[in-house]
Amino acid sequence: MRILGISETDNDSGAALLIDGKIAFAANEERFSRVKRHRGFPYETIKWILKSSRLSLDDIDQFVIAKGSKRKEIKSYVGALTSHFMKEKFTVPRSRVLLDQGVWFGRNIPQLIKDTTSLNGEIEKWFKESKIPAEKIHRVDHHPAHAACAYYFSGFEDALVVTCDGQGLGVTASVWEVAHGKFKLISTSRLPDSPGNFYGLVTKVCGFTPNRHEGKITGLAAHGHEVLEVRKCVDEMLFFRNGKIRSNAIYGSYLHVKKLHKRYGRENLSYAFQKRLEEVVTAYINHYWKKRKHLKNIALAGGVFANVRLNQEVMELPGVQQLFVYPHMADGGLCAGAAAMLEPDMKPYRLHDVYLGPGYSTAEMKRALDKFRVKYKRPKNLAKEVARLLAKNFVVGRFDGRMEFGPRALGNRTIMYHTTDPKVNEWLNKNLHRSEFMPFAPVTLKEHASRCYKGFERGEYTSEFMTVTFDCTDEMKRTSPAVVHIDGTARPQVVTKDINPGYYDIVSEYYKLTGIPTVVNTSFNMHEEPIVCSPQDAIRSFKQGNLDALIVGPFLVINPRLRKELRSKK
Repeated sequence: MRILGISETDNDSGAALLIDGKIAFAANEERFSRVKRHRGFPYETIKWILKSSRLSLDDIDQFVIAKGSKRKEIKSYVGALTSHFMKEKFTVPRSRVLLDQGVWFGRNIPQLIKDTTSLNGEIEKWFKESKIPAEKIHRVDHHPAHAACAYYFSGFEDALVVTCDGQGLGVTASVWEVAHGKFKLISTSRLPDSPGNFYGLVTKVCGFTPNRHEGKITGLAAHGHEVLEVRKCVDEMLFFRNGKIRSNAIYGSYLHVKKLHKRYGRENLSYAFQKRLEEVVTAYINHYWKKRKHLKNIALAGGVFANVRLNQEVMELPGVQQLFVYPHMADGGLCAGAAAMLEPDMKPYRLHDVYLGPGYSTAEMKRALDKFRVKYKRPKNLAKEVARLLAKNFVVGRFDGRMEFGPRALGNRTIMYHTTDPKVNEWLNKNLHRSEFMPFAPVTLKEHASRCYKGFERGEYTSEFMTVTFDCTDEMKRTSPAVVHIDGTARPQVVTKDINPGYYDIVSEYYKLTGIPTVVNTSFNMHEEPIVCSPQDAIRSFKQGNLDALIVGPFLVINPRLRKELRSKK
Protein backbone atom coordinates (compact mmCIF):
# COMPACT_ATOMS: atom_id res chain seq x y z
CA MET A 1 0.00 0.00 0.00
CA ARG A 2 1.18 3.54 -0.84
CA ILE A 3 0.24 6.14 1.77
CA LEU A 4 1.16 9.83 1.58
CA GLY A 5 1.38 11.43 5.01
CA ILE A 6 1.30 15.19 5.49
CA SER A 7 2.58 16.87 8.65
CA GLU A 8 0.86 19.50 10.73
CA THR A 9 1.17 22.51 8.42
CA ASP A 10 1.42 25.08 11.23
CA ASN A 11 5.15 24.63 11.70
CA ASP A 12 7.84 22.88 9.62
CA SER A 13 5.45 21.46 7.05
CA GLY A 14 6.47 18.22 5.37
CA ALA A 15 5.39 14.97 3.76
CA ALA A 16 6.36 11.30 3.69
CA LEU A 17 5.53 8.37 1.44
CA LEU A 18 5.05 5.03 3.14
CA ILE A 19 5.25 2.02 0.80
CA ASP A 20 4.21 -1.34 2.26
CA GLY A 21 4.92 -0.23 5.81
CA LYS A 22 8.34 1.38 5.21
CA ILE A 23 9.24 5.07 4.78
CA ALA A 24 10.54 5.48 1.23
CA PHE A 25 10.66 9.28 0.86
CA ALA A 26 10.34 12.08 3.41
CA ALA A 27 11.34 15.73 3.56
CA ASN A 28 10.22 19.13 4.81
CA GLU A 29 9.14 22.10 2.75
CA GLU A 30 11.80 24.39 4.27
CA ARG A 31 14.54 22.54 2.38
CA PHE A 32 12.93 23.44 -0.95
CA SER A 33 11.55 26.91 -0.14
CA ARG A 34 14.67 27.83 1.88
CA VAL A 35 12.35 29.38 4.51
CA LYS A 36 13.20 28.06 7.97
CA ARG A 37 10.36 26.06 9.58
CA HIS A 38 8.15 26.65 6.55
CA ARG A 39 4.51 27.24 7.42
CA GLY A 40 1.85 26.16 4.95
CA PHE A 41 1.07 23.29 2.61
CA PRO A 42 4.10 21.24 1.43
CA TYR A 43 3.57 21.69 -2.32
CA GLU A 44 7.20 21.30 -3.37
CA THR A 45 7.81 18.34 -1.06
CA ILE A 46 4.90 16.43 -2.57
CA LYS A 47 6.06 17.28 -6.10
CA TRP A 48 9.52 15.94 -5.24
CA ILE A 49 8.07 12.75 -3.70
CA LEU A 50 5.96 12.03 -6.77
CA LYS A 51 8.84 12.73 -9.15
CA SER A 52 11.34 10.65 -7.17
CA SER A 53 8.97 7.71 -6.69
CA ARG A 54 7.79 7.91 -10.31
CA LEU A 55 4.21 7.91 -9.13
CA SER A 56 1.23 10.10 -9.87
CA LEU A 57 -1.39 11.21 -7.35
CA ASP A 58 -3.67 8.51 -8.81
CA ASP A 59 -1.10 5.88 -7.75
CA ILE A 60 -1.38 6.87 -4.07
CA ASP A 61 -3.81 4.63 -2.20
CA GLN A 62 -4.46 6.87 0.82
CA PHE A 63 -3.72 10.45 1.91
CA VAL A 64 -3.55 11.39 5.59
CA ILE A 65 -3.00 14.71 7.37
CA ALA A 66 -1.82 14.94 10.97
CA LYS A 67 -4.08 17.89 11.63
CA GLY A 68 -7.58 18.29 12.95
CA SER A 69 -10.33 20.04 11.04
CA LYS A 70 -10.92 23.73 11.71
CA ARG A 71 -13.91 22.98 13.94
CA LYS A 72 -12.09 20.28 15.91
CA GLU A 73 -8.96 22.38 16.43
CA ILE A 74 -10.84 25.37 17.76
CA LYS A 75 -13.15 23.28 19.95
CA SER A 76 -10.26 21.30 21.48
CA TYR A 77 -8.11 24.36 22.08
CA VAL A 78 -10.82 26.60 23.52
CA GLY A 79 -12.40 23.76 25.51
CA ALA A 80 -9.17 22.86 27.30
CA LEU A 81 -8.48 26.49 28.22
CA THR A 82 -12.03 27.26 29.34
CA SER A 83 -12.08 24.22 31.61
CA HIS A 84 -8.72 25.15 33.09
CA PHE A 85 -9.60 28.73 34.02
CA MET A 86 -13.00 27.71 35.41
CA LYS A 87 -11.78 24.85 37.61
CA GLU A 88 -8.11 25.42 38.47
CA LYS A 89 -7.05 26.72 41.88
CA PHE A 90 -4.04 28.94 41.29
CA THR A 91 -1.16 29.43 43.73
CA VAL A 92 0.42 32.46 42.06
CA PRO A 93 -0.67 36.13 42.39
CA ARG A 94 -4.03 36.89 40.78
CA SER A 95 -2.42 39.54 38.57
CA ARG A 96 -0.40 36.80 36.81
CA VAL A 97 -3.51 34.65 36.33
CA LEU A 98 -5.42 37.56 34.78
CA LEU A 99 -2.50 38.35 32.47
CA ASP A 100 -2.26 34.68 31.50
CA GLN A 101 -5.97 34.54 30.76
CA GLY A 102 -5.68 37.71 28.72
CA VAL A 103 -2.88 36.28 26.60
CA TRP A 104 -4.78 33.06 25.90
CA PHE A 105 -8.19 34.58 25.15
CA GLY A 106 -7.08 37.96 23.82
CA ARG A 107 -4.19 36.87 21.60
CA ASN A 108 -3.68 33.12 21.24
CA ILE A 109 -7.24 32.01 20.53
CA PRO A 110 -7.88 34.71 17.86
CA GLN A 111 -4.53 33.79 16.29
CA LEU A 112 -5.43 30.09 16.32
CA ILE A 113 -8.78 30.77 14.64
CA LYS A 114 -7.06 32.84 11.95
CA ASP A 115 -4.30 30.28 11.37
CA THR A 116 -6.45 27.16 11.35
CA THR A 117 -8.92 28.83 8.95
CA SER A 118 -6.10 29.73 6.56
CA LEU A 119 -4.14 26.47 6.80
CA ASN A 120 -7.15 24.17 6.59
CA GLY A 121 -8.39 26.20 3.66
CA GLU A 122 -5.06 25.62 1.91
CA ILE A 123 -5.24 21.87 2.57
CA GLU A 124 -8.80 21.59 1.31
CA LYS A 125 -8.01 23.65 -1.77
CA TRP A 126 -5.09 21.39 -2.73
CA PHE A 127 -7.16 18.23 -2.40
CA LYS A 128 -9.98 19.75 -4.42
CA GLU A 129 -7.71 21.05 -7.19
CA SER A 130 -5.85 17.72 -7.27
CA LYS A 131 -9.17 15.90 -7.65
CA ILE A 132 -8.41 13.43 -4.85
CA PRO A 133 -11.49 11.28 -4.08
CA ALA A 134 -12.94 12.05 -0.64
CA GLU A 135 -12.73 8.40 0.42
CA LYS A 136 -8.93 8.54 0.05
CA ILE A 137 -8.52 11.52 2.41
CA HIS A 138 -8.10 11.03 6.16
CA ARG A 139 -7.17 13.06 9.22
CA VAL A 140 -5.53 11.78 12.39
CA ASP A 141 -5.03 13.53 15.71
CA HIS A 142 -1.77 15.20 16.62
CA HIS A 143 -0.55 13.24 19.65
CA PRO A 144 -1.60 9.80 18.41
CA ALA A 145 0.50 10.58 15.30
CA HIS A 146 3.46 11.50 17.54
CA ALA A 147 2.94 8.22 19.42
CA ALA A 148 2.86 6.28 16.14
CA CYS A 149 6.17 7.91 15.13
CA ALA A 150 7.77 6.88 18.42
CA TYR A 151 6.51 3.30 18.39
CA TYR A 152 6.52 2.14 14.79
CA PHE A 153 10.07 3.32 14.03
CA SER A 154 11.55 2.14 17.32
CA GLY A 155 11.71 -1.52 16.39
CA PHE A 156 10.29 -2.36 19.85
CA GLU A 157 7.46 -4.86 20.12
CA ASP A 158 6.48 -3.48 23.54
CA ALA A 159 7.21 -0.05 24.94
CA LEU A 160 6.06 2.83 27.08
CA VAL A 161 5.45 5.59 24.53
CA VAL A 162 5.45 9.21 25.65
CA THR A 163 4.67 12.36 23.67
CA CYS A 164 5.26 15.93 24.84
CA ASP A 165 5.19 19.30 23.08
CA GLY A 166 3.65 22.79 23.09
CA GLN A 167 0.21 21.49 22.13
CA GLY A 168 -1.74 19.65 19.47
CA LEU A 169 -5.55 19.68 19.52
CA GLY A 170 -5.32 21.03 23.07
CA VAL A 171 -3.18 18.10 24.28
CA THR A 172 0.34 18.81 25.57
CA ALA A 173 1.54 15.34 26.68
CA SER A 174 0.40 11.74 26.57
CA VAL A 175 1.51 8.33 27.83
CA TRP A 176 0.70 5.08 26.04
CA GLU A 177 1.38 1.43 26.74
CA VAL A 178 1.93 -0.32 23.42
CA ALA A 179 2.18 -4.08 23.00
CA HIS A 180 2.36 -5.80 19.61
CA GLY A 181 0.86 -2.81 17.87
CA LYS A 182 -2.03 -2.31 20.31
CA PHE A 183 -2.05 1.22 21.74
CA LYS A 184 -3.53 1.83 25.18
CA LEU A 185 -3.81 5.47 26.22
CA ILE A 186 -2.89 5.86 29.90
CA SER A 187 -2.69 9.61 30.48
CA THR A 188 -3.00 13.01 28.82
CA SER A 189 -2.19 16.53 29.92
CA ARG A 190 -3.94 19.48 28.30
CA LEU A 191 -3.57 23.19 27.73
CA PRO A 192 -2.36 25.36 29.28
CA ASP A 193 -0.29 22.77 31.19
CA SER A 194 2.43 22.71 28.58
CA PRO A 195 6.13 21.84 29.03
CA GLY A 196 6.71 23.15 25.50
CA ASN A 197 5.21 26.55 26.27
CA PHE A 198 7.09 26.63 29.59
CA TYR A 199 10.41 26.21 27.80
CA GLY A 200 9.30 28.54 25.02
CA LEU A 201 8.76 31.29 27.60
CA VAL A 202 12.39 31.27 28.76
CA THR A 203 13.49 31.11 25.13
CA LYS A 204 11.60 34.36 24.47
CA VAL A 205 12.71 36.04 27.69
CA CYS A 206 16.34 35.37 26.80
CA GLY A 207 15.87 37.12 23.45
CA PHE A 208 15.44 34.12 21.16
CA THR A 209 12.58 32.77 19.04
CA PRO A 210 10.31 30.10 20.57
CA ASN A 211 9.85 26.93 18.49
CA ARG A 212 13.24 27.56 16.92
CA HIS A 213 15.96 28.45 19.42
CA GLU A 214 15.22 26.24 22.43
CA GLY A 215 18.55 24.47 21.88
CA LYS A 216 20.34 27.68 22.85
CA ILE A 217 18.66 27.52 26.27
CA THR A 218 19.82 23.92 26.72
CA GLY A 219 23.37 25.04 26.00
CA LEU A 220 23.21 28.09 28.24
CA ALA A 221 21.83 26.05 31.14
CA ALA A 222 25.16 24.28 31.68
CA HIS A 223 26.79 27.66 32.34
CA GLY A 224 24.37 28.60 35.14
CA HIS A 225 23.77 27.61 38.74
CA GLU A 226 20.81 27.43 41.09
CA VAL A 227 19.35 30.67 42.43
CA LEU A 228 16.65 30.20 45.09
CA GLU A 229 14.41 33.05 43.92
CA VAL A 230 14.46 31.78 40.34
CA ARG A 231 13.94 28.23 41.50
CA LYS A 232 10.83 29.21 43.50
CA CYS A 233 9.34 30.93 40.45
CA VAL A 234 9.86 28.04 38.00
CA ASP A 235 8.69 25.44 40.54
CA GLU A 236 5.36 27.29 40.76
CA MET A 237 5.04 27.57 36.99
CA LEU A 238 5.38 23.87 36.10
CA PHE A 239 4.89 20.81 38.31
CA PHE A 240 3.75 17.18 38.38
CA ARG A 241 0.64 16.29 40.36
CA ASN A 242 -1.81 13.36 40.42
CA GLY A 243 -0.34 11.72 37.31
CA LYS A 244 -0.42 14.85 35.15
CA ILE A 245 1.80 17.74 34.15
CA ARG A 246 0.32 20.93 35.57
CA SER A 247 1.13 24.63 35.36
CA ASN A 248 0.41 28.02 36.86
CA ALA A 249 0.07 31.05 34.58
CA ILE A 250 3.08 30.40 32.31
CA TYR A 251 2.41 33.36 30.04
CA GLY A 252 1.17 35.44 32.95
CA SER A 253 4.57 35.04 34.60
CA TYR A 254 6.39 36.65 31.67
CA LEU A 255 6.97 40.04 33.30
CA HIS A 256 8.15 38.45 36.54
CA VAL A 257 10.55 36.17 34.66
CA LYS A 258 11.86 39.20 32.74
CA LYS A 259 12.78 40.80 36.07
CA LEU A 260 14.58 37.63 37.14
CA HIS A 261 16.43 37.61 33.83
CA LYS A 262 17.61 41.15 34.41
CA ARG A 263 18.61 40.38 37.99
CA TYR A 264 20.32 37.01 37.58
CA GLY A 265 21.22 36.66 33.90
CA ARG A 266 20.19 34.28 31.15
CA GLU A 267 22.54 31.47 32.20
CA ASN A 268 21.00 31.10 35.66
CA LEU A 269 17.49 31.48 34.25
CA SER A 270 18.19 28.81 31.63
CA TYR A 271 19.62 26.52 34.30
CA ALA A 272 16.42 26.74 36.35
CA PHE A 273 14.07 26.14 33.42
CA GLN A 274 16.15 23.23 32.12
CA LYS A 275 16.28 21.56 35.53
CA ARG A 276 12.56 22.02 36.09
CA LEU A 277 11.73 20.60 32.68
CA GLU A 278 13.86 17.53 33.44
CA GLU A 279 12.30 17.06 36.89
CA VAL A 280 8.68 17.39 35.80
CA VAL A 281 8.82 15.38 32.59
CA THR A 282 10.87 12.55 34.13
CA ALA A 283 8.50 12.45 37.13
CA TYR A 284 5.58 12.19 34.70
CA ILE A 285 7.20 9.37 32.75
CA ASN A 286 8.52 7.51 35.80
CA HIS A 287 5.10 7.61 37.48
CA TYR A 288 3.77 5.30 34.75
CA TRP A 289 7.04 3.52 33.98
CA LYS A 290 7.65 2.13 37.46
CA LYS A 291 4.17 0.57 37.52
CA ARG A 292 4.91 -1.46 34.38
CA LYS A 293 7.76 -3.77 35.31
CA HIS A 294 7.09 -5.94 32.25
CA LEU A 295 8.20 -3.16 29.93
CA LYS A 296 11.90 -2.60 29.19
CA ASN A 297 11.92 0.13 26.56
CA ILE A 298 10.78 3.75 26.29
CA ALA A 299 10.01 5.53 23.00
CA LEU A 300 9.61 9.32 22.78
CA ALA A 301 8.29 11.85 20.27
CA GLY A 302 7.13 15.47 20.31
CA GLY A 303 9.04 18.74 20.19
CA VAL A 304 9.99 18.72 23.89
CA PHE A 305 12.13 15.66 23.19
CA ALA A 306 14.39 17.70 20.95
CA ASN A 307 15.91 18.49 24.36
CA VAL A 308 18.79 16.00 24.41
CA ARG A 309 19.67 16.56 28.08
CA LEU A 310 16.10 15.73 29.08
CA ASN A 311 16.32 12.59 26.95
CA GLN A 312 19.43 11.51 28.85
CA GLU A 313 17.53 11.82 32.14
CA VAL A 314 14.74 9.63 30.74
CA MET A 315 17.27 7.10 29.45
CA GLU A 316 18.81 6.82 32.91
CA LEU A 317 15.55 6.04 34.71
CA PRO A 318 15.84 2.75 36.65
CA GLY A 319 15.02 -0.30 34.56
CA VAL A 320 15.31 1.27 31.09
CA GLN A 321 17.10 -1.12 28.75
CA GLN A 322 16.76 0.91 25.56
CA LEU A 323 15.60 4.45 24.78
CA PHE A 324 14.42 5.50 21.34
CA VAL A 325 13.74 9.11 20.39
CA TYR A 326 12.07 9.43 17.00
CA PRO A 327 14.66 11.29 14.84
CA HIS A 328 12.20 13.92 13.57
CA MET A 329 10.57 14.34 16.96
CA ALA A 330 8.74 17.65 16.42
CA ASP A 331 5.74 18.46 14.22
CA GLY A 332 7.72 18.25 10.98
CA GLY A 333 8.00 14.49 11.49
CA LEU A 334 4.29 13.78 12.03
CA CYS A 335 3.79 12.85 8.37
CA ALA A 336 5.47 9.46 8.79
CA GLY A 337 3.51 8.56 11.93
CA ALA A 338 0.25 9.64 10.33
CA ALA A 339 0.94 7.39 7.34
CA ALA A 340 1.85 4.48 9.65
CA MET A 341 -1.51 4.83 11.40
CA LEU A 342 -3.30 4.09 8.11
CA GLU A 343 -1.21 1.06 7.11
CA PRO A 344 -3.34 -1.99 8.05
CA ASP A 345 -0.32 -4.33 8.23
CA MET A 346 2.03 -1.87 9.95
CA LYS A 347 4.67 -3.50 12.14
CA PRO A 348 7.33 -1.73 14.22
CA TYR A 349 10.72 -1.75 12.55
CA ARG A 350 14.15 -0.35 13.21
CA LEU A 351 15.13 2.46 10.84
CA HIS A 352 18.27 1.64 8.88
CA ASP A 353 18.83 5.39 8.43
CA VAL A 354 16.92 8.62 7.78
CA TYR A 355 18.55 9.47 4.46
CA LEU A 356 15.07 9.83 2.99
CA GLY A 357 15.30 13.19 1.22
CA PRO A 358 16.53 14.31 -2.21
CA GLY A 359 19.66 12.85 -3.73
CA TYR A 360 21.52 13.99 -6.85
CA SER A 361 23.40 12.19 -9.61
CA THR A 362 27.11 12.69 -10.24
CA ALA A 363 26.22 14.49 -13.47
CA GLU A 364 23.91 16.92 -11.64
CA MET A 365 26.59 17.67 -9.06
CA LYS A 366 29.21 18.24 -11.77
CA ARG A 367 26.91 20.64 -13.62
CA ALA A 368 26.38 22.65 -10.41
CA LEU A 369 30.15 22.91 -9.82
CA ASP A 370 30.70 24.01 -13.41
CA LYS A 371 27.91 26.59 -13.16
CA PHE A 372 29.55 28.17 -10.10
CA ARG A 373 32.97 28.03 -11.82
CA VAL A 374 34.75 26.46 -8.89
CA LYS A 375 37.84 24.31 -9.41
CA TYR A 376 37.42 20.73 -8.36
CA LYS A 377 39.05 17.35 -8.69
CA ARG A 378 37.96 13.74 -8.35
CA PRO A 379 40.43 12.01 -5.98
CA LYS A 380 41.10 8.28 -6.30
CA ASN A 381 40.76 7.89 -2.53
CA LEU A 382 38.47 10.68 -1.38
CA ALA A 383 38.15 9.46 2.23
CA LYS A 384 41.92 9.34 2.77
CA GLU A 385 42.46 12.77 1.26
CA VAL A 386 39.68 14.35 3.33
CA ALA A 387 41.01 12.70 6.50
CA ARG A 388 44.41 14.31 5.83
CA LEU A 389 42.72 17.70 5.42
CA LEU A 390 40.90 17.26 8.74
CA ALA A 391 44.17 16.30 10.44
CA LYS A 392 45.67 19.53 9.05
CA ASN A 393 42.91 21.63 10.69
CA PHE A 394 40.81 22.12 7.55
CA VAL A 395 37.05 22.75 7.88
CA VAL A 396 35.31 20.50 5.36
CA GLY A 397 31.72 20.60 4.17
CA ARG A 398 30.23 17.30 2.99
CA PHE A 399 27.38 17.07 0.48
CA ASP A 400 26.69 13.53 -0.65
CA GLY A 401 23.88 10.99 -0.93
CA ARG A 402 20.27 11.61 0.04
CA MET A 403 19.43 14.41 2.46
CA GLU A 404 18.60 13.59 6.08
CA PHE A 405 14.96 13.72 7.22
CA GLY A 406 14.73 15.73 10.42
CA PRO A 407 16.55 18.53 12.21
CA ARG A 408 19.95 16.80 12.55
CA ALA A 409 22.72 16.73 9.96
CA LEU A 410 23.91 13.12 9.93
CA GLY A 411 26.81 13.18 7.53
CA ASN A 412 25.27 13.86 4.13
CA ARG A 413 24.70 17.59 4.72
CA THR A 414 27.44 18.14 7.31
CA ILE A 415 30.43 20.32 8.18
CA MET A 416 33.38 18.39 9.61
CA TYR A 417 36.41 19.43 11.66
CA HIS A 418 38.84 17.79 14.07
CA THR A 419 37.86 17.57 17.75
CA THR A 420 41.03 18.71 19.52
CA ASP A 421 40.43 22.49 19.39
CA PRO A 422 38.30 23.50 22.42
CA LYS A 423 37.77 27.01 20.97
CA VAL A 424 36.28 25.86 17.66
CA ASN A 425 32.75 26.65 18.88
CA GLU A 426 33.63 30.35 19.00
CA TRP A 427 35.41 30.93 15.70
CA LEU A 428 33.58 28.46 13.45
CA ASN A 429 30.16 29.68 14.60
CA LYS A 430 31.35 33.20 13.88
CA ASN A 431 32.32 32.15 10.34
CA LEU A 432 28.88 30.61 9.90
CA HIS A 433 27.19 33.70 11.40
CA ARG A 434 25.66 31.64 14.19
CA SER A 435 25.10 32.40 17.87
CA GLU A 436 25.24 28.95 19.44
CA PHE A 437 25.89 27.91 23.04
CA MET A 438 25.76 24.17 22.59
CA PRO A 439 29.12 22.69 21.63
CA PHE A 440 29.43 21.05 18.26
CA ALA A 441 28.24 17.47 18.15
CA PRO A 442 30.59 14.56 17.48
CA VAL A 443 30.32 11.74 14.98
CA THR A 444 32.00 8.62 16.36
CA LEU A 445 32.77 5.23 14.87
CA LYS A 446 30.28 2.89 16.52
CA GLU A 447 32.87 0.27 17.38
CA HIS A 448 34.65 2.83 19.58
CA ALA A 449 31.54 4.45 21.13
CA SER A 450 31.76 2.61 24.47
CA ARG A 451 35.25 4.07 24.96
CA CYS A 452 33.81 7.56 24.57
CA TYR A 453 30.34 7.55 26.17
CA LYS A 454 29.21 6.16 29.52
CA GLY A 455 26.11 3.96 29.48
CA PHE A 456 26.15 3.88 25.69
CA GLU A 457 24.25 0.58 25.51
CA ARG A 458 20.97 2.17 26.62
CA GLY A 459 20.99 4.65 23.77
CA GLU A 460 22.86 2.68 21.13
CA TYR A 461 20.12 2.84 18.48
CA THR A 462 18.86 6.35 19.10
CA SER A 463 22.42 7.72 19.08
CA GLU A 464 22.57 6.91 15.37
CA PHE A 465 20.31 9.95 15.00
CA MET A 466 21.98 12.34 17.49
CA THR A 467 18.96 12.53 19.82
CA VAL A 468 20.46 12.03 23.31
CA THR A 469 23.46 13.15 25.33
CA PHE A 470 25.80 10.88 27.27
CA ASP A 471 28.31 11.57 30.01
CA CYS A 472 31.73 11.46 28.39
CA THR A 473 34.60 9.24 29.51
CA ASP A 474 37.90 10.72 30.60
CA GLU A 475 39.42 9.58 27.30
CA MET A 476 36.75 11.46 25.34
CA LYS A 477 37.26 14.62 27.40
CA ARG A 478 41.00 14.44 26.84
CA THR A 479 41.07 13.67 23.11
CA SER A 480 37.97 15.54 21.88
CA PRO A 481 37.41 18.69 23.97
CA ALA A 482 35.78 20.49 21.01
CA VAL A 483 32.65 18.33 21.32
CA VAL A 484 32.38 17.96 25.11
CA HIS A 485 30.10 20.47 26.80
CA ILE A 486 30.98 22.27 30.01
CA ASP A 487 28.82 19.75 31.92
CA GLY A 488 30.88 16.83 30.61
CA THR A 489 28.28 15.56 28.14
CA ALA A 490 28.19 15.18 24.37
CA ARG A 491 25.41 14.56 21.85
CA PRO A 492 26.92 12.02 19.47
CA GLN A 493 26.00 10.47 16.19
CA VAL A 494 27.46 6.99 15.89
CA VAL A 495 28.13 5.69 12.41
CA THR A 496 28.82 2.32 10.84
CA LYS A 497 30.00 1.37 7.36
CA ASP A 498 26.63 -0.23 6.73
CA ILE A 499 24.69 2.96 7.56
CA ASN A 500 26.83 5.46 5.62
CA PRO A 501 29.94 3.99 3.98
CA GLY A 502 31.39 7.23 2.56
CA TYR A 503 31.01 9.12 5.81
CA TYR A 504 32.29 6.18 7.85
CA ASP A 505 35.38 5.84 5.65
CA ILE A 506 36.38 9.47 6.27
CA VAL A 507 36.14 9.11 10.05
CA SER A 508 37.89 5.73 9.87
CA GLU A 509 40.79 7.15 7.84
CA TYR A 510 41.02 10.05 10.30
CA TYR A 511 41.20 7.52 13.15
CA LYS A 512 44.08 5.74 11.41
CA LEU A 513 45.96 9.03 11.20
CA THR A 514 45.26 10.36 14.69
CA GLY A 515 44.02 7.55 16.93
CA ILE A 516 40.84 9.59 17.56
CA PRO A 517 37.61 7.88 16.41
CA THR A 518 35.59 11.11 16.48
CA VAL A 519 35.16 14.16 14.25
CA VAL A 520 33.11 17.35 14.70
CA ASN A 521 29.76 17.19 12.89
CA THR A 522 27.69 20.36 12.58
CA SER A 523 24.87 21.07 10.16
CA PHE A 524 25.75 22.42 6.74
CA ASN A 525 23.92 25.75 6.69
CA MET A 526 24.37 29.39 7.46
CA HIS A 527 22.64 31.00 10.47
CA GLU A 528 18.84 30.97 10.27
CA GLU A 529 18.89 29.03 7.00
CA PRO A 530 17.61 25.48 6.59
CA ILE A 531 20.20 22.76 6.10
CA VAL A 532 21.36 22.67 2.47
CA CYS A 533 19.36 20.49 0.10
CA SER A 534 20.79 20.82 -3.41
CA PRO A 535 24.36 21.01 -4.76
CA GLN A 536 23.71 24.69 -5.50
CA ASP A 537 22.76 25.28 -1.85
CA ALA A 538 25.94 23.54 -0.72
CA ILE A 539 28.25 25.55 -3.00
CA ARG A 540 26.65 28.84 -1.96
CA SER A 541 26.92 27.94 1.73
CA PHE A 542 30.53 26.82 1.21
CA LYS A 543 31.42 30.24 -0.16
CA GLN A 544 29.43 32.23 2.42
CA GLY A 545 30.83 30.23 5.34
CA ASN A 546 34.38 30.52 4.05
CA LEU A 547 34.98 26.80 4.54
CA ASP A 548 38.36 25.33 3.64
CA ALA A 549 37.12 22.44 1.51
CA LEU A 550 33.93 21.00 0.10
CA ILE A 551 32.97 17.45 -0.83
CA VAL A 552 30.27 17.26 -3.51
CA GLY A 553 29.69 13.58 -4.18
CA PRO A 554 32.97 12.20 -5.56
CA PHE A 555 34.37 15.69 -6.14
CA LEU A 556 36.60 17.77 -3.85
CA VAL A 557 36.84 21.55 -3.89
CA ILE A 558 39.63 23.39 -2.07
CA ASN A 559 39.10 27.04 -1.09
CA PRO A 560 41.32 29.08 -3.48
CA ARG A 561 42.97 30.93 -0.59
CA LEU A 562 44.26 27.63 0.77
CA ARG A 563 45.52 25.90 -2.38
CA LYS A 564 48.99 27.38 -2.07
CA GLU A 565 49.15 26.53 1.65
CA LEU A 566 48.06 22.97 0.95
CA ARG A 567 50.71 22.51 -1.74
CA SER A 568 53.40 23.75 0.65
CA LYS A 569 52.35 21.19 3.31
CA LYS A 570 52.64 18.21 0.97
